[in-house]
Amino acid sequence: MSEATVRCGSSAWTAWILAMLTLGVMVASGLSASQLWASDPVASEAPAEDAREDATANGSSEASESPPRAAAWFQLHPRVAEQWQMKEGGSPSALQLVPKGSAEPETRALVLFSKSSSAYDTAMNRILTVFGHKGLEVSWTLYNTWQRPASARRELRKIQAGAYDIVFAMGSASTESLYRRLFGDATPVVTVCAKDPVLMGWVDDYEGGSGANFAFTSLNVPVEIQLAYLRQLKPELSQIAVVYARDNTSAVRTQVEPMVEKAAEEAIELHRVTVVDRSNARAELDWKVARAVYRMKQRDPEGARSLFWITGSTSVFENMATILQHTGKIPVLAVTPSLVTSGEDSALLSIGAGFESNAQLAALYGVQILEGAAQPGELDVGVVLPPDISINFRKARELGLKIPFEFFESASVIFDTQGRLVRHGG
Repeated sequence: MSEATVRCGSSAWTAWILAMLTLGVMVASGLSASQLWASDPVASEAPAEDAREDATANGSSEASESPPRAAAWFQLHPRVAEQWQMKEGGSPSALQLVPKGSAEPETRALVLFSKSSSAYDTAMNRILTVFGHKGLEVSWTLYNTWQRPASARRELRKIQAGAYDIVFAMGSASTESLYRRLFGDATPVVTVCAKDPVLMGWVDDYEGGSGANFAFTSLNVPVEIQLAYLRQLKPELSQIAVVYARDNTSAVRTQVEPMVEKAAEEAIELHRVTVVDRSNARAELDWKVARAVYRMKQRDPEGARSLFWITGSTSVFENMATILQHTGKIPVLAVTPSLVTSGEDSALLSIGAGFESNAQLAALYGVQILEGAAQPGELDVGVVLPPDISINFRKARELGLKIPFEFFESASVIFDTQGRLVRHGG
């Protein structure tokens, strides 16, 4: 399987996928990004991302409730730990990772975290696995800047002084911070688990690169592709309820606003279900989802032409049970793969970029840069295409909904009609 399957600027792939979906044919010629490591034991053993952490890793402005303490803020997966040694980095905010059984490598990399997150753990473990497979020995520093502005400034000065050969910005918050301070600097920066850089205003377009020291990747699947999949699931789709948190600015900019614009172009009525006060999210969603369902049923009593679309916000993820209490026969879809689970509170399916897929792409960019095969500013925005698809057939049966065979064929995660995980990684 060629690495080029997921390493691309989006426009050519977008046009191709849209053409295939228009013909009712899925991307049978390429597997999803997660299938690149289907035989890797780490992927099968990696724990499912906790819903609370998924949204913060997707760039949510909602911060962790407690600061990290030493290694408590990062977990090395057991199989990855067989190849890498982890030790304290001189402060509770820092960790060091070096290959086992060899002298400390001369190549030095920094990964800048803005908070602790199990999704970030998943991404970092994937990066380490890729570098191990490539045989590229690197000494890693993992640094968590959670509410430590003075420490963050010290680390920034070290980057500017040339202390690292490459920097990985983990998450939208870290990406925004480094973009403001290091764009145009000498040290290469690769983004991981960050939202769409074009929609965030960090780069002008998906092709041609940044022209500077940044190589961008994206956790977003272009909304026109999202909508093409939704229409294949429901050809007569006429209503979408978009659920999001108002204070999650990156989700609003890269998911909500593009969907609002695209839905208007296609004459799809859009219902906003907005969490205003995340401390009162459950109560808000309780009545706001019920209101949206009532309004949708005025036009579509059976829910046959309607669906709910869950964007990336912790205050929404935490309350999937509340959402599902009201949606009835209206399917609930998500952009985050981890919201498709074996339990009762699962979305029907997700169409998006998984954290492992995005990290795989970022790692490959990093390898190219360190090996001198590419300059960061020349690399197109890395978009995971075709997208990762996760399906819960138990939910599909409850809803009486048929899943297109093309979805099943390309899905990386599948739960059967009993809720059992029967496919992981393709």
